[in-house]
Amino acid sequence: MFKGTITKIHLPKYSRNGGNFIRLEFKLEGGEWAKTDLVMAYRNFSRWKNLLEVGADLDGLELKSKGEVNADSYPRLITPKVRGDWKQMPDGSMEFITYQDEIKPLEELKPQLTQPKLI
Repeated sequence: MFKGTITKIHLPKYSRNGGNFIRLEFKLEGGEWAKTDLVMAYRNFSRWKNLLEVGADLDGLELKSKGEVNADSYPRLITPKVRGDWKQMPDGSMEFITYQDEIKPLEELKPQLTQPKLI
């Protein structure tokens, strides 16, 4: 079993065998690139449909061959322990930007900046 992050989701394409498929690209835990093709009409698509988001960290990925994730894997979402968001970089890669834990309180309104209620 491997861990990986979805780095790209291609638009659906028409398959030679009939039906549509979606190609996903991954960055595996060792830094390797991998892909898989999900046919929307197949039963295994239901395992993936709620996880299809760029930046989603997944566990339970099985490799079919080098560079190819088995679409019959049972992926599970890993919730990050660090708060942040995925941002797409100019070169097309994704980078996780962490939020600062320190949240500044709002400044109090000054009396001269408030507008009295008009009747």
